[in-house]
Order: sequence, then C-alpha cells, then structure tokens
Amino acid sequence: MHEPCTASYAPYMRYSVQAAAIATGVSESRLRTWERRYGVPLPARSESGRRLYEEADLAVVRRMAALVGAGIPASEAARGALTERAIEQLAPAGVAADPRVAELVEAARALDAAHIATLLAAASTVQRGGGGGWGVAVDALVTPALARMREEWADGRLALAGERLTLEAAHVALAVAFARADEPPPHARLVLLASPQDEHHELPLRALSLLLRERALRVVSLGADLPAAELASATALLAPAAVCIVGTGVTSGGALAQAARAVVGCGLPLQLFIGGAVVASGHMPDSAPGVRLAGSVVAMADAIAQVLAVPARRRRR
Repeated sequence: MHEPCTASYAPYMRYSVQAAAIATGVSESRLRTWERRYGVPLPARSESGRRLYEEADLAVVRRMAALVGAGIPASEAARGALTERAIEQLAPAGVAADPRVAELVEAARALDAAHIATLLAAASTVQRGGGGGWGVAVDALVTPALARMREEWADGRLALAGERLTLEAAHVALAVAFARADEPPPHARLVLLASPQDEHHELPLRALSLLLRERALRVVSLGADLPAAELASATALLAPAAVCIVGTGVTSGGALAQAARAVVGCGLPLQLFIGGAVVASGHMPDSAPGVRLAGSVVAMADAIAQVLAVPARRRRR
C-alpha cells in the first residue's frame, strides 16, 4: 500500500470556504466579512465564482484570528496579518490607545446617544499646552472604537445601529468643529480632498478637512465614492495647490491609483498625496503616483502642511 502524498501536494491544494472555516476555526461568515472589509485574504475564484483558498491564505487567516484574539482592532490586525508584523508594531506611531474606547463601544451597544456625544466632546477638547483636539480623538478613540464595533457586529455582539449612531455623532461633531474653526486667510493655499469610487468611509476625509483648516489651509472635500473622471474635472476647474486622495478599504487600492493617475493627467503644477489605511496596508499598486501618507490622520495633516510650507496654527478652544 502506498503512503499518502498529502505533504507533496499541500502547496497546490485548494479549499472551499467551508473547508477553510474548518481548517482555521474561523466561521464562514467571518471569513467573508474579513475579505470584504479588509482583504484578508483575497482567495482565488473558480470559473463559477466560488472561493478557492490556498495554504498561504489559511496562514493569513490564522494570523488575523490570533491578533484579534489578542485584543487588536480588526482593521489593524488585518495589516499585521498581511505583513506578518509583530503585535507591538501595529499601533500607529505616536498614537496611544485611549482608555475610553471600551466605554464608547458600550455606549454604542446601549444606543446611548447622549453618552456618545459626551465622550466625543471630552476626547476632542484641546488641553492646556496644545495637546488633544479632534485629530487625537479620531486617531486614538473614534477609529479604534469603530473598528471594534464592526468586529463585534460581525460576531453578532453589537447591533449595526450602534456603529451607525457613533459614526453619525462623529460626523456631526466634526462638521460643527469645521464650521467654528477660523476662516483661512484669503491667500491660503487650496487642498482638494476625495475618496475614490466604491470607497464609502467619510470619517477620515471629515477629520482631515478640519485638521487642514486648523493649519491655515483652504479645503474643498468632494466626499467619498467619487469617480476618477469627476475628480479630474474638479481638479482642472479649481487648480488646487494639492490633491489628497484617501482610501480606507484594502480593496480600494486600484480605484485610488486610477484616481491619482487621472489627477496627474490634468497636467497641473500641484502636489499629489495618497493616504489612508489602504496605503498603510501595502495594497497600493507600486505604479500609483503621489506622495504616500501611511500614518495617522494627524500625521497626514502635518505632512501636507509641511510640504505646502504652512506653519501649524493655534487651534480655537
């Protein structure tokens, strides 16, 4: 009798989503959620469209599961799983986790709008000496809390309404803060912001708009899910000093690269930036033009202001 040859064929084996779930201990629904939201992993497809996982895909899933089990927010765990970085290297540089993350998640679970508003107001308050503010609140509190909410929603532990309530509260608060911020001077340079087609997360754009306004820049944000041709038309019309395209989903790299090439095609003397989680994840095509901003929203705003030679501006308390 011949011995089985499983080891010899292992690199070429393909697993269905059901088999992958059994092999990794991660449910089929969670596998689909991780793929849709974070690109972890991106398995091949059969001619009929069925997922076909390889051993390398399963290894990524196991790393992701281990990081999530260690308490890392899913969005950050995805970066670690895809790049094999250590857990202690996952946090954005200079951003300390806010102890109120768990409190904000619990407020979302209870649909406690008043408590959510109180937490956001406290986190965004500029402290004596210049610390704090909305940039820190978004990086250290809102973003990790939303990531945890989405993970709990995928597991059925938190209603989608809780995440939506928190996101809406953050959007409203950022809009109010933007309206209250000092008007930039008439000679201020213009930055055009947008997210590419099929990218639906507007929180980074809203936060970046406020932070750039606080840094004495004029800002026009065209929002999320903007076709490349529309961004190119707006760029040609407004002739901004800079364009920044932000993507959060790891599957949005192709659309972001297309949008960046469309801006370059305008032939205008401007500075092009591409940033967000998709850049930090390493899923941007190498051919995508633009200065890459992979840090926190505060780091992105500082980098843009520095390149445009605009000094930091005192924030209104």
